[in-house]
Amino acid sequence: MTDSDQDDRLRDSLQRCQECAHTVMAVLERERGLLEQRDPEGLTALMPEKLEALATLEAAERQRAEAAWALGYAPDPEGMRRLLRERSDAGLEAEWQALTRQLQALQRSNEANGRLIHRSLEQTAGILAILTGAPAQGVTYGRDGAQGGAGPGRCITSA
Repeated sequence: MTDSDQDDRLRDSLQRCQECAHTVMAVLERERGLLEQRDPEGLTALMPEKLEALATLEAAERQRAEAAWALGYAPDPEGMRRLLRERSDAGLEAEWQALTRQLQALQRSNEANGRLIHRSLEQTAGILAILTGAPAQGVTYGRDGAQGGAGPGRCITSA
């Protein structure tokens, strides 16, 4: 395979990664909506699609890594910078930059969804603590300002 063929293979793999990243972003956006709506059934139904989209992105990334190795470069960000600098191919550079931006956006979106999940878990734990009379996790202060409060709360579900 010639270097030109290898460049085409790399370009194709970068474009495939971008397509897959776009699909994952769409799934993450739907996941965010379901998290905001507190729709556990919807989230459960979305999970197989999310896993499939992530697996497809990982497969495309493996193809990109193989294409970089075939050109004699490490597939990590430093290796890709070196490849792009030495190949002087503006098209490859543009594809790599676009993919990098997409992956950064995916990371931010995934972290935002993680924060929503964490906040929801905290709220659920707080509600359960109130309903069961169990002390809430974390530091609390009583009326006198002393840490720990005045003792466990009364269970509101008992008469």
